[in-house]
Amino acid sequence: TEDPDVLIVSYKDDATAFDGQKKGTIVGKGAINNRMTNHVFKLLEAEGVPTHLIEELNDRETAVKKVEIAEDATSETILKLALKHMF
Repeated sequence: TEDPDVLIVSYKDDATAFDGQKKGTIVGKGAINNRMTNHVFKLLEAEGVPTHLIEELNDRETAVKKVEIAEDATSETILKLALKHMF
């Protein structure tokens, strides 16, 4: 984008397994992942958990705020933070 603080996430239909040894395409995967991810971000935001979501641009692209990921930001720590805000 023209704004250096806004990035575009693009979701593809590519699929890999076994550390990239097996590659293929799943038709519609990108669109489904885009929609599901944005739905989860909206649920988190409704519970007061901030996300980087700006807006879904189309079936496969979403505008997001540029962020820096903390070194200890594992899936587990992020989930714990989200759950702490929700309950």
